[in-house]
Amino acid sequence: MEVLWLISQGEIQVRSGQLAGVSKATVARYIGIFRRHRVAGLRALQWGKLVGALEAHRTTLEAEFRERPPHTVAEATERIATLTEVRRKETQVRVFLKTVAARDGVGWGHPTAPEKVIDERPDRVPSRRTGTCADAGAGRATERVLRERREVLASLIRLKFQTFDRDSFLAA
Repeated sequence: MEVLWLISQGEIQVRSGQLAGVSKATVARYIGIFRRHRVAGLRALQWGKLVGALEAHRTTLEAEFRERPPHTVAEATERIATLTEVRRKETQVRVFLKTVAARDGVGWGHPTAPEKVIDERPDRVPSRRTGTCADAGAGRATERVLRERREVLASLIRLKFQTFDRDSFLAA
């Protein structure tokens, strides 16, 4: 709803999507729903997430892979097809295995994660992905952009409560 409010206040669609943190396609979808069904359509918007076919068999697969961890993704793919009669490609099986491993905190066949190398120099920050160090400046730039976004949204919210005209918003 923030996107539509920003548009009603004269903000362009692209900028309102950036301020709200959504894509241009999402902005277009919100506008389409609003034009067809008004505010009631936006309130009834289903925010569900699709559930994969492997999710129904998660407990069975977890138990099987804990008992006998697969050595390769191809082996896991064949065992999943045998146990559940659900055929998935190796890429999808790899993603499924990673979600299971991330939930438990351990990977298949790896009892512990390797130690990360931390550089003690104050001008460098360890990277989350590789454990190696990268310049801290990039993180500061991202923080600055996020801080500016929060400030703009906070000022727009303050403005919203000061000048919001419900009737003109609904008539738009």
